[in-house]
Amino acid sequence: MRSRRRSPYRKHAASTSPQLLLAMIDLYQMLRTPRTIDSLLQAILDTAIAYVPGAQRGSLMVVEGEMSRYRATYGYNLEQLQAVSFPVDALKRDTAYTRDRATQVRDFSVWNNTHLSEEANRILREHGHMTEIRRSLVTAIIVGGQFYGTLVLDNLRVQEPFPPEAETLALLLAEQAGALLEQALLIERLRQTSTMLVEAEKLASLGRFIANIAHEINNPLTAVIGYTDFLADAPMSPDSQEMLGQVRAGAERVRMIVRNLQIFARQQKSGEMPVSLSLLVEQALTLKHSDYVLDMIDVHTDLHPDLPLIWGDGGQLSQVLLNLLVNAQHALRQQPPPRVLSIRTWQEGGADKHPRLMLSVSDNGPGISPNVIGRIFEPFFTTKPPSQGTGLGLSICAEIVQHHGGTIWATSEIGAGTEFMVELPLRSAPAPLEPAPPPPGRKPPPSGLRILSVDDDPVVRAVIKRTLDGTNSLTMTCGGAEALRLIGSQPFDLVLCDLKMPEMSGDDLYRRVAEAHPEVAARFLFISGDTSNAATQAFLADAGRPLLAKPFTAAELFEAIMGAVDAAGSRDDHTSR
Repeated sequence: MRSRRRSPYRKHAASTSPQLLLAMIDLYQMLRTPRTIDSLLQAILDTAIAYVPGAQRGSLMVVEGEMSRYRATYGYNLEQLQAVSFPVDALKRDTAYTRDRATQVRDFSVWNNTHLSEEANRILREHGHMTEIRRSLVTAIIVGGQFYGTLVLDNLRVQEPFPPEAETLALLLAEQAGALLEQALLIERLRQTSTMLVEAEKLASLGRFIANIAHEINNPLTAVIGYTDFLADAPMSPDSQEMLGQVRAGAERVRMIVRNLQIFARQQKSGEMPVSLSLLVEQALTLKHSDYVLDMIDVHTDLHPDLPLIWGDGGQLSQVLLNLLVNAQHALRQQPPPRVLSIRTWQEGGADKHPRLMLSVSDNGPGISPNVIGRIFEPFFTTKPPSQGTGLGLSICAEIVQHHGGTIWATSEIGAGTEFMVELPLRSAPAPLEPAPPPPGRKPPPSGLRILSVDDDPVVRAVIKRTLDGTNSLTMTCGGAEALRLIGSQPFDLVLCDLKMPEMSGDDLYRRVAEAHPEVAARFLFISGDTSNAATQAFLADAGRPLLAKPFTAAELFEAIMGAVDAAGSRDDHTSR
């Protein structure tokens, strides 16, 4: 009988799903707190070392122009290795420039001798401990086809290949590293651009800039929401379920923040419903509780228990509350304890005296200068350092309150503290013109459909594939030209098309299909992370086709698909008559 050698990685195979979940939770924790790019990269590398089987040391390199340089290391001297740079073209050609797999390397010496200087090789031998490495797992960091760098994980113990679960985790972490790195760079660009806008007073371009930011954030956010929904169906402990719920809640909060940025640009409508103002305060304080404990802030509340419900957007009003609570926290940090934050809600006026609800958020912080307080609601005005704020928070609050027919103002005294007041008219829901029909029963997920998915973002494509493939005949492509060819060669029940794509946009593809294959044009369902763009809205109104906003859940995708298919079927029946 042939003896079989036991793999040192076998014990990790059964724990891949928990490892994925724990790695995602760690990444989510990174998003919760502001970090510099270098700190973020180091945290990503630390997560990889902690969860990838077989990784004892590692490094993370980032593209800077035509060269790639070390930005984070684990087990190596970063300061010494930063003197070494790698040619990007050679890295892309010879190592890990692929989204489908990681590259495993047993010996870097030949490559290093070919592409690096003698001095660089000396530094790597001395400070990179090249002779101690038995095998390396090299994974490219790529977002939207752009090469950002490489994640390198080193095994110092065995020469056996890293197991498949190690590659899976490394690819996930590299993908998230790319998304987080891209977002960090976008935030830096936002800060730089906001300063330029203030100096040049070019507020007319703000809406377009916010639309681009929203689009870039909503694409990776679609993956976070989609994968957390998939993991929710997997068996896991109650503690893991609770942590996964926190990830999901955080993603929803990011979605709401992006939506409110679009509202600020005055280009997106909001949904409204009955809202309890006191309940919103309690929910916001729950989110901030741990932060206040760490900062030794005493919270005093006086919330009216029987306030009437108002007609408004709870998500927008929650954003106002969180902005005011965060601003008070920042002010209180500037002085020693005792630090006191007070929140009150009450009603003023009777049935015949313009009834309104009142909210007060006050602190005993250092106060706001009389020369400054008149400008705090201006867009981009801030007294904080550039790394701590963009000056949009209070201007967004003012926009939201005004949208609800209310007013917001502040009073302050130097050395005594600041009070923000919000006044909201007591509005009720508009009376319906006719009785609302009963809600339809929940439709089953789509199945048996021939669906063409057109999207240039690989993260979104992966979510769509996991959601629809298996029960439908799914064809996927990343560009309009290939989609046009496929539409001309085979029938489809639905075309799920992204609007914002390079080379050929979704609206350009639609116009060409409408001219050559009008029956297929009636089967388009558009998806986009940029729903506030005026040109987009005008195109959709002219085309008469539905739009599903990114990020979306599986249930929202199912509902949109069935609605589009039903509408196309009704149109076909009408045409056949």
